[in-house]
Amino acid sequence: MSRTGEGIIALLAATLLPVLSVRTQCLVKGIVKGMDGKVLQGVALRLLPDTSERILAFGFSAKDGRFGLNFEPSAGIRYRLVAAGLNMHSDTSVIAPIHPGMDSLPNPLEIMMKPAPSNLEEVVVRSPALPFKSKGDTLEYDASRFRTPETTKLEHLLQKMHGFDLGPDGRIRYNGREIDRILIEGEDIAERNYRLISRNLGAALVEKVQVLSDFSEDRLMKEVVRSGRIGINLTIDSSHRGRPTGSVEAGGGTGGREWLDNSAIRVGDRMKSMAFMKYNETGEPSGRDADHHFEDNRPEDSRTTAGIQENVATGMVPLPPLENTYVRDNRDLGSHVMANARSGRGFRYKALFGLERSGLRNEAWSEEAHYLPDGRSWTMEQRIRSRSQSLGVTGRIGIDYDRGRSHTGRWRLTINGGNSRDDYDDLASGAISDTLSETLNSTRSRVGMEGEHAVRLPGGRVLKGKLSFDRHLLHQGFLVHTGRLSGLFQSDSSENRFWQELDAAGNTAEASLVLHGRGKSTDWRMGWRLLLADLMQRSKGWTIAEGVAMLQDPSLS
Repeated sequence: MSRTGEGIIALLAATLLPVLSVRTQCLVKGIVKGMDGKVLQGVALRLLPDTSERILAFGFSAKDGRFGLNFEPSAGIRYRLVAAGLNMHSDTSVIAPIHPGMDSLPNPLEIMMKPAPSNLEEVVVRSPALPFKSKGDTLEYDASRFRTPETTKLEHLLQKMHGFDLGPDGRIRYNGREIDRILIEGEDIAERNYRLISRNLGAALVEKVQVLSDFSEDRLMKEVVRSGRIGINLTIDSSHRGRPTGSVEAGGGTGGREWLDNSAIRVGDRMKSMAFMKYNETGEPSGRDADHHFEDNRPEDSRTTAGIQENVATGMVPLPPLENTYVRDNRDLGSHVMANARSGRGFRYKALFGLERSGLRNEAWSEEAHYLPDGRSWTMEQRIRSRSQSLGVTGRIGIDYDRGRSHTGRWRLTINGGNSRDDYDDLASGAISDTLSETLNSTRSRVGMEGEHAVRLPGGRVLKGKLSFDRHLLHQGFLVHTGRLSGLFQSDSSENRFWQELDAAGNTAEASLVLHGRGKSTDWRMGWRLLLADLMQRSKGWTIAEGVAMLQDPSLS
């Protein structure tokens, strides 16, 4: 047993490294009119770089035709402002590069929209109420205008609203930026795990969707930092407030294909709680050249801390094209319970517990006949299988407080862990039989504590202190077995085994004290940060070839 990097301690800027950062935003404002000089309401406006389609800001003209879009400019880049309205030709305005330090354009823009004529003989125009309205830096959507029988979950509802985009991984973006949180009646229940809400909350419960620009979870920090983050606040329909509401959906198909989807929610004045349980078992054919990788079941939000590798690198094991005899089967079970209770003294108590279990099976097989010139024939069969199983648990408790006018803070304790097993087998049999099997077992755990406290100082500045500690543990075992059995040449037969074991532990502790302030067009911060990190890693392994054991290099870099 040897140690790699044992006792690595990094001390960064304990009292010597002050940090100063400045962020500048620019406001593009103007008015939208028709060719008759009348102002136009509800015209969609998008601000984009001149050389790409990435949306930097998005909004609609108000009742008086005016609009304002905030964005962070880059030096030397021109921009396009694209206006689009119903029965109107799109209009594009070019904006010259923004000089550093500019907080707005010298003059408001005036956009003239030309009507798009139609050849209908008779048109009756009725102007329905707009499905959204603007309140300061908040855009509010009326959920009932977008809800259909197919919009069963919140993510389906958001997909139908202007500006929202849902990725295949469940991540939600608004005007090209991923949202940061989803609040329910102003309460941050799931925190950064917003996909628990978007994928499970029933769309029928939602009355309004509010888009919060420059979102911050801390009231004091919002006064001095333009975060640039997007938050979503959901208003629950009054008929569902204060009483338990839930749904149960289930289905099945041939071949043992079942799914189950349960949810329960209660939104009260002081207590909000949610519980979800999902089971999914599906099977589908895969294309040729499918691949198996040992990271198929790695949690999307897993991260590397203090240099610990989350898995022993096993590489990519390709499955060869085997006609259409490839089968993929997965079984997933997830259950989460969340609660948020608010007291009358400015305290909020939070808890989240979750369990996830998943399994994945891939299997392919083929048969090939070989004919010799003398009329004889022999058959080669190949069977490839991979199996993955994982179990993960998460627990988090916390407290938020907002005392008086000048003190806010939050503290969290998080515990999570789990284990996984991945197996891969490849058997080719005929005149010569080749076998390959790989097994990877992993067990991991993490305990983390973090907290912060903010104080408003005279002059509107905010002093924020932060403490955090994380401890990660990882154990992995990796086994590879290869063998060849030759019925033609016995001397060509062989058997090899390789086994490797890894243990790792990492600790990180961080403390910071930062002073924040805001000018007319800039945000600034200055402070100190202390970071301590320690990593211990041990590994060992053996190779057995033809019955002879050899000790592998026990140290891994």
